[in-house]
Amino acid sequence: MKNLILIATLFISCITFAQGSMNETANELEVIELNDKITTHILSKVHVSKVDVSTDFVAVQITNANIIALKPKSADNMELGVLSIIGQDYFKQYRLVFTNNINKADSQIKVVSNDDNYFLNPSYEMTNIDMWKYSQKISELKPTYYNNMARSNKAIIKLNNIIVKDHLIFIDFSITNKTNLMYDVNDIEYTIDDKKVVKNTNVQRLIVEPKYEFNKEKTFRKKYRNIIVFDKMTFPDNKEFIIELSEKQISGRTIKLSISYMDILNADTL
Repeated sequence: MKNLILIATLFISCITFAQGSMNETANELEVIELNDKITTHILSKVHVSKVDVSTDFVAVQITNANIIALKPKSADNMELGVLSIIGQDYFKQYRLVFTNNINKADSQIKVVSNDDNYFLNPSYEMTNIDMWKYSQKISELKPTYYNNMARSNKAIIKLNNIIVKDHLIFIDFSITNKTNLMYDVNDIEYTIDDKKVVKNTNVQRLIVEPKYEFNKEKTFRKKYRNIIVFDKMTFPDNKEFIIELSEKQISGRTIKLSISYMDILNADTL
């Protein structure tokens, strides 16, 4: 009996100690004050991979790859739990508390990676900041592909460079608009298509999603250059990689660039 009492006492002591340690850890975290009348936004320079809140008292949403929205569900709880964020190159935690003073509530928080929260996320070979820096270097290179181009409706699309970095492919292309009309891009589609389409055959068209796009601008007058990043891709000789742009107007122009697998195999490095 004495042994059972001793074990029970030790068990309760361990739980109490663990809870105390957790509370102390939470109290050491940076605090975000929330109010149920406003939405708090957390801005991240790199893409956010995952968000977790230790309670159900807060509504949390990743509104896009770089923005997290937080809002208390009610004013019933003062301690709202711990928010954990995993970014491309950081792991960050915040203690969430409720404030009745709407003027004290945080409306915007910026989170960046530093020595204290650095975390090498195995899901990413490069962060979007790394890809931007690498693309910036590529944009300063002279074209090494001279013969791969296409013309349509007084517009010319041209392959400039293909650069490989580990398991990522950076495709650099440009467009020259030979008219005096602004070119307003409605959509850019990246696909792997059959080179030749034979009648009465099923065409297998694979849409490829880019990991990163260097130039976000979609309107230009004379010159446009962009660098698109993809995971390493392989496809047979009877297929080709297509970049196709279409305009916003009803009678808008379309133009597409075909890239062979041999072009990708000849990719260079920096």
